[in-house]
Amino acid sequence: MDGAWGFCIRDSDGNGVLAGSGRLNAVHDALSADGEACLAALKAAMDLGISRVILETDSSNLVKALSSNAFDQAPGGVLSRELRVLLSMHFVPEYCLYFSYL
Repeated sequence: MDGAWGFCIRDSDGNGVLAGSGRLNAVHDALSADGEACLAALKAAMDLGISRVILETDSSNLVKALSSNAFDQAPGGVLSRELRVLLSMHFVPEYCLYFSYL
């Protein structure tokens, strides 16, 4: 199944800094697509020298995948682990907050 992802990076005042989007040729599930968007956003933030992030998502599963190993055995589990490592190595831990809006 094909899919797409997108992200928006805003500063602390809510002003847009950078946005990105892309196409996915093979998507296992919605969690994988959400994970790809998160990965692209974090890489873009790193390129901009941003070390404090607040991730906002409408995926409660992505929040669980980033804050625990609950989805590590899922089809996109490698991506979940990669995201947690990236967050722990390149971002200030006390500023890595995850919000899910359902």
